[in-house]
Amino acid sequence: MNTINKVFVGGCVHSGKNILWRLLDGHPSVTSNCMHSNLGYFVLNEKCKKFFLREKSSLTTDTFPFVPTCKIAYSTGETATVDVGNFFYGLYSFSTYRSFISWAKGNSMFVNIKEGELARFPLNFDINGFEKSLENLLFTNDKTYSEDEVLDVIYLSYIKNLENKKSKNASIKSKYFIDTLVNGIEHPQNVVEKIPDAKCIVMTRDLESLLFANASRILAYKGIVDRKSIEFKKILYNQNNFKNKMKVFNEKAIKLSESSKNIALIDFKDLVLNTEDTMKHLSEFIGINFEKILISPSINGQEIDNETYKIIGNINDDPNKYLSKNEMDVLMYSINGFNKKYSFFKNLVIFLKLLKWRLFPNTISLIKKLLSKVLSRRLYSLIRSYYKEKI
Repeated sequence: MNTINKVFVGGCVHSGKNILWRLLDGHPSVTSNCMHSNLGYFVLNEKCKKFFLREKSSLTTDTFPFVPTCKIAYSTGETATVDVGNFFYGLYSFSTYRSFISWAKGNSMFVNIKEGELARFPLNFDINGFEKSLENLLFTNDKTYSEDEVLDVIYLSYIKNLENKKSKNASIKSKYFIDTLVNGIEHPQNVVEKIPDAKCIVMTRDLESLLFANASRILAYKGIVDRKSIEFKKILYNQNNFKNKMKVFNEKAIKLSESSKNIALIDFKDLVLNTEDTMKHLSEFIGINFEKILISPSINGQEIDNETYKIIGNINDDPNKYLSKNEMDVLMYSINGFNKKYSFFKNLVIFLKLLKWRLFPNTISLIKKLLSKVLSRRLYSLIRSYYKEKI
């Protein structure tokens, strides 16, 4: 059967994965998954594997001779017999394929240009043809497929039914498919173990920018992105669990890259601000010729106007642009603690500022509870409304 070279883009949240696969997308040898859907990776997902391998009743297995099924042989030795309905259930349940269907049927795809801002682009993808291709290739013969071979079927079916990558003939000639991974280091590790020939690019980012970007997204979910507000600062300086999680991610990412030649670590700032050198390095890592299109973001082979949608050359959520020097000091103290470049007294002042922000939310919560107990409901509601409006 036909095969395709697989490249996975993974990393932590807010690390630039969307930017990277938009840059890789335009290369004539490459087709990139148009959204963060983990389209093929669901096959490697341990939860999906357990679902496919679950014990089935005799009432179910007795139907197998009469319904379309395929066999998937796992690298760990087990073989699952999966009927067509459960295969698509796995695709729906262990990826974001449901969102992809909505996009395809709406002839639209959306790019998060920066927090709180979505841009729409046209998408011409034959979603019915894609599912039909999967059925014809996986469920009409007695072949047992490896995990790698199932990925070949999924990615080649995607390429076949993508109708607007420059031209249909150009997309059919693609030799590489770029798929996305769920946030976290365990997923690149999974790829290394199960698809050893695949290339995996892991995006990383400095902790202060991650904390700032994460606070921006949390606030955006509430419908506003006012980085000067008290609400934003309360979120920004109270992310200890997230900070520790990202530290562990960075440590494990370095170890993983040292253990496999097929892992490349790419720093967010290098990608956005030193795009050409970074993409030259990545083209060599992947095995494709460097072309100028690699420094121009594109969607299904069509270039995006980088002046209208500023994706490279500028970091939209750079904390240094939005925070004062004193605020940056507090943020860095929340990450690294005592700064040896500063005096003990200055460190103490920074610590007290951080303490204020960390105690502030708890103090307000305590005051709210106290006032709700001692005041009438009407008076409490008036005070609460005033607080929300003014403070």
